Amino acid sequence: MIDAYHMKSTARIVLAIACFAAAAVPVGDSYAAGITGKERPVAALTKQAPSGPREQVADPSVTVPIKSAVIVPFRAADVPADARGIITVFNFEKGDLVQKGQPIVEISKDRYEIMVEMAKTKLDGLKQSLKFAEESLASKKEIYSKHYGTRQKLLEAEAELSTIRHKAEEAKRELQLAKINLQSCVVRAPFTGYLVEKYKEAHEAVNQLDKLFRIVDTHNVYGVANVPENQLERFRKGARASFVDSLGTTYAGSVDKIEPVICPESKTAKVHLLIQNPQFALKVGMTGALWSE
Repeated sequence: MIDAYHMKSTARIVLAIACFAAAAVPVGDSYAAGITGKERPVAALTKQAPSGPREQVADPSVTVPIKSAVIVPFRAADVPADARGIITVFNFEKGDLVQKGQPIVEISKDRYEIMVEMAKTKLDGLKQSLKFAEESLASKKEIYSKHYGTRQKLLEAEAELSTIRHKAEEAKRELQLAKINLQSCVVRAPFTGYLVEKYKEAHEAVNQLDKLFRIVDTHNVYGVANVPENQLERFRKGARASFVDSLGTTYAGSVDKIEPVICPESKTAKVHLLIQNPQFALKVGMTGALWSE
């Protein structure tokens, strides 16, 4: 018969082992391990990714404004001097609207007027010499035909006439050049636009090809923006689009130019929206956004 003391000790040991086993198995694992007789769900074995913001991919089907658009002139030119001299007149000031063909700058003409007169005098003298040489040749031909003259005299007369003709042609070109130089003393506006810069002033000396002034044509303007490549489909050449300025005013236009190369850093291409600007409401340098239609 087993001793009561030994029975109590054995019971304590068995109870301790059971408690240790229960502490070693988590509650969730006890369910998965077969307490209910079912296999552990896969979800319980998978570590859940932490929730947080995900990268948003732009949807090309959604129309969005292309910000940071800027107004640039339809065309611009730095007009140089084509003659050297002293500026006698500068007819306009910075900011003035000038019409195509209007004289903007006048350079001293005295030197070029003298050159024109000299070229005219030279050409007139050669024309007179040419007339005498032609008459002399005709006379020698007649004499030679009657066997009174020599062939040598005839050849000399022909050579002299040829020489004078060449000199006369050269004098004509010299006169044309002198007239061009004289005309170059008046520098005219190449197109209608605003005078936005004066590089010289009256009474200053200029050399040929020195810049005189800058003119910009804003009767038409470009709204220029860098368009993301996934939005370029909406800005095909000829497509209708709009420029919206910082005050919310909308100006309609059409896509005129698209740069054929996409910038690898920004993933954008430059788009030029051509906008008619007859009232000059759009100023060069204004910023806004482009909208496709």
